[in-house]
Amino acid sequence: MDKRIKFLVDELGSGDKESMERAGTLICVSSEIEFVKEVMSLLKNKNPEVRLNAVMVLGVMGNEKALKKIGKLKGFDKDKGVRVAASIAFENFKKVSYQELKSKIKNEIIEKVYKKEIELPEKEKTEDLLEEEFYPYQKKSPLLVIIGISLLFIISLLLIVYFGTPVFKVKTVPGYSTGVKKINQLIKERIKRIQDFKKDYLLPDGAQSRYPTTISLPTFFGDTYGEVAYRVYSAPEFKKAGMNTILAFWRKHNFISLDMERRVDLMELETDGEKLIFPNLSAMRIKFSLKESSAANQAINKIDDDVEINVIVDKVVLK
Repeated sequence: MDKRIKFLVDELGSGDKESMERAGTLICVSSEIEFVKEVMSLLKNKNPEVRLNAVMVLGVMGNEKALKKIGKLKGFDKDKGVRVAASIAFENFKKVSYQELKSKIKNEIIEKVYKKEIELPEKEKTEDLLEEEFYPYQKKSPLLVIIGISLLFIISLLLIVYFGTPVFKVKTVPGYSTGVKKINQLIKERIKRIQDFKKDYLLPDGAQSRYPTTISLPTFFGDTYGEVAYRVYSAPEFKKAGMNTILAFWRKHNFISLDMERRVDLMELETDGEKLIFPNLSAMRIKFSLKESSAANQAINKIDDDVEINVIVDKVVLK
């Protein structure tokens, strides 16, 4: 097996969110057939996140055999998220890009979280069996449910009377009042803004990439800092070392507190209802020229050639 193929497949099966998304993006822009066979082996992985990402990759670049595998997963996988992902990938097989498919899947899952429903896009007889096997509590008698709720209410009332303050607090879903349709529309608008920002202002060949520019993007329920940042800055042009540099500058722009900025798990923290600032490379005061032999190209690709650095001095003051 080619070393590059092995490396990307290992990354896709690592279980690390950033590594899996980076590998998925790079695999899907490749036309190498060998990837399909290796990625299909990940459909048996114990980690549902790995299976879900493998489904997305195969939904973009898979063959007929991969389509059959996806068809089985949408009815039989133990994880609900994987089943939803497989259903969406099956419907959009080889019609959309990796990022577009990921957005469709995430929107579908978010919608089900807000609606608090468990209903797959395609209903099959096998799904009824799965619901019975994995979610037997849904089959309980309505009478038992009513009795249980009544007892809980009476106990809560007695505790409030005794202690004077509510013991149980109901956690509301952030942004629920906005409505599912509104949230979906806002997510679509954010995706469009990110695409325009990348094309015109971020990537080295963008028409406005030389001019310092920032955009402000909202976050929604289910987002993490890392997912949103990687969605903006991920591109095949930026290898791992370059991405680490870009994300480090982004952290400094958004997290003034050193304690917050240096938290190891910062990029895994969930965010909702925040406005995050995303500068392009010029606004970060780092000018990436990815041409061969440039300093940025050598740093990103770890080339050992001599690096030439030119310093321009605007003014010299003698004392």
